[in-house]
Amino acid sequence: MSLAPPPLEARTFDELLAEARRRIARYTPEYTLGWTDHNESDPGMVLVQLFAWLAQITQERVNKLPERAYRSLLHLLNLRVRPATPATADLVFEAVPGVAGSIHANKATRVGAPPAPDGSPIVFETTAALDIISADLAYVLTYDGTTFRDVTALNEPAGGSIRPFGERPENGAAIYFGFAVPSSTEAAWRPFPGRISLRAFEPEALEAPSPIACGEAPQVTRAEMDWQYLPGEGEAWENLTIYEDETRALEVGGYLALEGPREIKSSPLWTVAEPHYWLRLRIRNPDYGSRVPEVAFFRFNAVRARHEVTQNDELLGVSDGSPDQVVSVRWAPIVPGSLELTVQDESGQPQPWNEVELFRADDPGAADDPAAGPDAQVYRLDAETGEIHFGDGYSAAIPPAGSEIVARTYRYGGGSAGNVEAEQITSLQATLPGVSGATNPRPAIGGLDAETVEQALRNAPQWLRRRERVVTARDFENAALTVGGVAKAAALPGRHPDYPGVRVPGAVTVLIVQDTDREPPTPTETLLRRVCDELDAQRTLTTEVYVRSPVFVKIDVEADLLVDPTKSMSNAENEARDQIRAYLSYRNWRFGQDLYPANLQSQLLSLPTDVGIWAVEGLRIHVDGQLHTSPTEPCKLGEDALPYAGRIDLSAAPYTEE
Repeated sequence: MSLAPPPLEARTFDELLAEARRRIARYTPEYTLGWTDHNESDPGMVLVQLFAWLAQITQERVNKLPERAYRSLLHLLNLRVRPATPATADLVFEAVPGVAGSIHANKATRVGAPPAPDGSPIVFETTAALDIISADLAYVLTYDGTTFRDVTALNEPAGGSIRPFGERPENGAAIYFGFAVPSSTEAAWRPFPGRISLRAFEPEALEAPSPIACGEAPQVTRAEMDWQYLPGEGEAWENLTIYEDETRALEVGGYLALEGPREIKSSPLWTVAEPHYWLRLRIRNPDYGSRVPEVAFFRFNAVRARHEVTQNDELLGVSDGSPDQVVSVRWAPIVPGSLELTVQDESGQPQPWNEVELFRADDPGAADDPAAGPDAQVYRLDAETGEIHFGDGYSAAIPPAGSEIVARTYRYGGGSAGNVEAEQITSLQATLPGVSGATNPRPAIGGLDAETVEQALRNAPQWLRRRERVVTARDFENAALTVGGVAKAAALPGRHPDYPGVRVPGAVTVLIVQDTDREPPTPTETLLRRVCDELDAQRTLTTEVYVRSPVFVKIDVEADLLVDPTKSMSNAENEARDQIRAYLSYRNWRFGQDLYPANLQSQLLSLPTDVGIWAVEGLRIHVDGQLHTSPTEPCKLGEDALPYAGRIDLSAAPYTEE
């Protein structure tokens, strides 16, 4: 990557000399009375001229430093260029209908998405092994303690949301899952594995979640669930084990690891006359406080996946015994912490070497430190480039001559290209017996591109100032922006969510905007908690930190467009609509910025001449449903608010002289 010269001061020799002469009295007061001769013949001035000359040379050389030198300077400050962060997605696998026997997907199963715009492949790997149910989910029913309800149609990403235990959960309320029986002989078929994975997807954040207090333990629900199955028609429900529950009894979204029934027969239930296999989650002690469990949809056979690929047993090279050797992995960027490296010793046996941030020379105080000195089997890794740096024989060991350097395993990938939309991760990279396909019901989130050297140089002063602590408002904002999935952040000092309009000393409220194309871009509770975890680790002890969504203000726009008669009316409407949506996008808006009607009109008139908009009439703006009547007064949005485009109703007509 080529770097433009940084904006250094280009002072000349004469300017540097004059500056040094002015500082004599300030920095050498003891010589002020005696040093009165500042002519070029004075020996002291000869030294000043020498220093000015050396400063000019250094300045010119600094302005020509290559990127590698900037990286080294960052390392000297114990700073690194932040590597790429992998995106995370939930994958759902689907079994081939009627397949008998167990179906399994190993950990690190690869599923691809369409290539990135630059042609690079996008591949996700599962983070855990998965046993797959071979029966299809046919029915989802809810029971609130008195009435059954068929919510199968709602169990879709665009179907709405499901309240699994009703509007007011009571003891005995349950959600039922009915699985279809294959046409093959039921007796010879076991549809459920010993461990079932169920993902409860939280509703899209169309409404802002409640503010979260950082540092406080999440509210622990006292509700309890039973996981049960119906062995057969007329038989009693039997309990199964809940191995793991991230959802706190379906209070929040997450994964459930559940025991699968070993023997089960199909049976009818309620109005479902056709026999099915039935499983249910049944509530006990439904103490949820003021919250009512709500789930967007359920998916069995689900597993987390990350935008990264595992590489095993890669020969990186053979040592020549020289100091400061550098080898590189084939694929980069490397996921931090994933590299396991071995180097052969003198006997030819591979020995593990460890990663360190910096080499440290041996000294008496570090005599027992295995990571310092000429025998320290350590290396430095540049995760972005994949370069591995070995020692010089003083601060770290040199790999023995002729020894093989092998990357036993590492993972590579990451970046914003992994933030793919829903239903895009569908290409199995290898054939899995009994599996017909996989997909992601929700978009992948959290992918961040690697920090460039330019960005690292720009951010270095901030990091040096706060040292992984958040004190000022800018500190809070910068720390929040390091969390994958955050597009914009703003810190409001003295703001407490429980006391609006009152300045509370010691309180800070951080506003988070999710990186999404959804309107409005309200953050999910999961994202808010991730930001809270980041800030809580860096805040001062006495600071109360709260994280919440901004107030999103819906802006509806109506206008009549007068267009060049030779141009397309529909194209003018579409271009104008896109222009308004782009102008009102949170990506282009500042917190606290007011909306002026005149600016909207100028946006329409600034479109290229080939669009042909000559005039705008009848511009009407509705702010959260209320008509803004003054064409000259701004729409006040508030310091914690951002706009988003609602209904854009534009009507184009040919311009006439009349």
